[in-house]
Amino acid sequence: FRSPKMRPADPNSRTACNEGPGPDGKDPRNEHPGLSRLVTCTNITLEEFAGQLQRIAGGYVHTPVLDASKLPGAWDFTLSFSTAGQFQNGARGEGARKQSSTQDDASEPPDVLSLSEAIARQMGLRFELQKRSVRVLVIDSVERKPTEQ
Repeated sequence: FRSPKMRPADPNSRTACNEGPGPDGKDPRNEHPGLSRLVTCTNITLEEFAGQLQRIAGGYVHTPVLDASKLPGAWDFTLSFSTAGQFQNGARGEGARKQSSTQDDASEPPDVLSLSEAIARQMGLRFELQKRSVRVLVIDSVERKPTEQ
């Protein structure tokens, strides 16, 4: 893969993250079918992107995501990764790469690429699981009361 390709966004473009290739039409899935998901985001802040990760990558992300990058501004980028199911269904494990003469050869694309590895390689960001406090609503009892009609 190329070096991280987050580009500052045109502030006049519409904010969106959509499945499929961007305006350039390039689709890495044609050459690397193990990368079954391709998401193209335009004019999006990393805070907005973090808020959409559950929808974009539900197999990986089961709780809300917090943007701790503090990178200002909006960005254009594409993100291509393998689904979580590809790891669960016997595909080579998280971070597995094709066998090559050098294991760390960044130009050699992986058979499968996890969401966290794709974010690191394609966006230059780290995606990690952390424990944190969150507000929750707890309903400890319910009284069933008939309503008058």
